[in-house]
Amino acid sequence: MYNVTSHTANDGWISWMILLKNDGHSTEQYKDSSTKDQDTKEILHTKYTILDPRQRLVFEYPLNPAFLAVEIVWILNGRKDVEFLEFWNPRMKTWSDDGVKFHGAYGDRLGLNEPAYRNQMKRLMWAMKKNPQTRHGVLQIWDKKKDLPTTDGTPQSKDIPCNIASILRVHEDKLHWMQTQRSQDVVWGLPTNIWQWTMLQEVMAGWIDKDLGYFTYDVSSLHIYERHWNLLYEVWKKHTYFMKNDVMENPAPKELAFEYAPINTVDLRMSFGEFAMMLPVLTNSIQEMANRTDIYQIEKTLGEYYIDHEGWRNIQKLCCVEAMRRTNPLYETHAVKMAESELNDFLRISWLNYVEAQNTTKKTV
Repeated sequence: MYNVTSHTANDGWISWMILLKNDGHSTEQYKDSSTKDQDTKEILHTKYTILDPRQRLVFEYPLNPAFLAVEIVWILNGRKDVEFLEFWNPRMKTWSDDGVKFHGAYGDRLGLNEPAYRNQMKRLMWAMKKNPQTRHGVLQIWDKKKDLPTTDGTPQSKDIPCNIASILRVHEDKLHWMQTQRSQDVVWGLPTNIWQWTMLQEVMAGWIDKDLGYFTYDVSSLHIYERHWNLLYEVWKKHTYFMKNDVMENPAPKELAFEYAPINTVDLRMSFGEFAMMLPVLTNSIQEMANRTDIYQIEKTLGEYYIDHEGWRNIQKLCCVEAMRRTNPLYETHAVKMAESELNDFLRISWLNYVEAQNTTKKTV
């Protein structure tokens, strides 16, 4: 069993890549899956804690933070449709069984579009307000009827939830969150999931008026697919000197600082009432940005759906610059300039890093 603690998601991700390179065991995959048919390197029963969950973005592997922002809005609305996400990441449709909806959508599984008595987060919010010391704070995702494989070992869907439960606990006036997971792809899964669940942790912390505590992942199978073994080697070669006795030195020595220094995002917490008013505004603006075809119409959306909260307003601006880039390649220069002037450091560096990686890939193809 491996246990890694880091201040940031980026540090933790690097440490897991190094551990997979050093200690990962090769496993042959079940070959009847159309999307997960490659061999892996795997570590069993791992635990990973982020001391500062607001440092939720992995910079070392270029992710699209705008899509992460759109997806968390989709989750918070309790949606399971493909349409809302498809403009921002056309590849998502691959994971849908029918091209219309997702089998294991987390927001839908948590009942976030349901009445209060079936909405797990709302119900737990009221419980934790009344009894902050409760140890019954569990959000259930796994459904035995929908998610167990058939008797011949065949998965019931291409989209079986990897995350199966969340355990919430208030300690010393901070909301701590432990996420339990059956399976975790360290490249395409881990960075995305960290963003998703630490965002939900911060939303819930605002609802119950608590500070943000630690975020911990408890994973049965942490693995990397063969398609990313070259990336694994490159990360290992670049960062292996950070490891000492299989533990990430934290913080790293100053002379061995990471390429991206930790940059804290702003506080996203707000009361449930404030959140309930903000979410439809953000959702509508995202939908409008995806539907508009002119650069000025996209930018105009920011004024039409104004959000008076610095953190969520930055999320809205992030979606705006990405909508420009996706709508027309000619808009990318304007989008970059807007990102550089409008976004906070945390989101700007991540988005520019992603765009640069995309452009580099196009030039080498």
